[in-house]
Amino acid sequence: MLRSYQRTATVAFIGLALALSTITQEGLRHIASAAVPPSRGTQYLYVQNGLPVDSISGFALRNGRLVPTPGSPYATGGGHFAPTGSANDLATSLANGACAFNTESKGQVESFAVNLPDGALTVMSQIQVGNQKFAPAGAYVTPDGSLLFVIVTAESGEPSWIYQIPIGSSCALGTPIANFFGYKSYSDLAIVGNSMIAAVDSGNNRIDLYQVGQGPLQLVESVPSQFHASPAAGAAIGATKRGAMLFTGQIADGWSSAEAFWLTGKSVQDVPSSPLTDSAGSDGLAVHYDPFHDQLVESEGLSGSLGLYSFSGGPGKVVHVATSIRDPGVMAQLGSDLFVLGYADGTVNLCALGRLQAHCGLAVTLPANSRPAGVAVLSVP
Repeated sequence: MLRSYQRTATVAFIGLALALSTITQEGLRHIASAAVPPSRGTQYLYVQNGLPVDSISGFALRNGRLVPTPGSPYATGGGHFAPTGSANDLATSLANGACAFNTESKGQVESFAVNLPDGALTVMSQIQVGNQKFAPAGAYVTPDGSLLFVIVTAESGEPSWIYQIPIGSSCALGTPIANFFGYKSYSDLAIVGNSMIAAVDSGNNRIDLYQVGQGPLQLVESVPSQFHASPAAGAAIGATKRGAMLFTGQIADGWSSAEAFWLTGKSVQDVPSSPLTDSAGSDGLAVHYDPFHDQLVESEGLSGSLGLYSFSGGPGKVVHVATSIRDPGVMAQLGSDLFVLGYADGTVNLCALGRLQAHCGLAVTLPANSRPAGVAVLSVP
């Protein structure tokens, strides 16, 4: 049974010590849709069910249980096959109305209005940003709800595009700006406030920081990954008591690793305790920063486990958590509860988090043949 969220909580990133840089200030104010505090209102969970199901399942948290929202599952323009594995293909926002955004393997990006208070979804717009050979991956919304970012990659991994799409009233998507990178292979992004994004270039094993403005993205910093044997993949942003941090995972068979960087001004700097390795894990792809326990969670596909990482002072710490999740993927968080998708068996799993500990179990089984590639939460006051 899921825990009820009828309690108050301090907003995780607000109220922490602010560093002097613009990036850190915005990072500390930013609550990503993947990690939100519980509230006295209503919480919703949405899952993109992937190919061949072509739908989004919606759930309301009622009395500690996941209850389908009216009309769920909701048909989409075409499911997704998770081409990068680490990118979360579903996002939500309350900043510009209650909205949800979804990317499709046939090249579409869709927006939905979330009906309140029942959580039902209604399609509001659909735009084309790719095709079946150049599929969009990931959905990332700025804190002010004004821009949606998606990655488009070739089947071979190169070239890559990053599309920035204006979000208008009633969740409508505007005309996108296409940023083309012929020599890049982006696997995931992290939103850094309203004016910066960080992109993980798995093909060249680099971390790129871009300035967001009215026109095309402007590269302001590019640094090598700390990984050497295998490339970086997955990205998460964290506002810690020590400042803003960027995290990535690692694509590797036989182990899992995570790395951390400080974001200061327009620079990206290595954290001394990074990288860290979970030698009992394998194939770490998706990463998620848990602001309530100041730790990074990495899903480990081949070993069916989670790696918990602390980069706080000293040499850092790693804890391996065995689970029964088959091919754990992208994640979303409500309070201390982490929802982890099981890609291989089409499930949503609940992991109760503590500091460097997690206890996981099945929360709900998705429609038959689901291969879920996106998950997002929405907490309505």
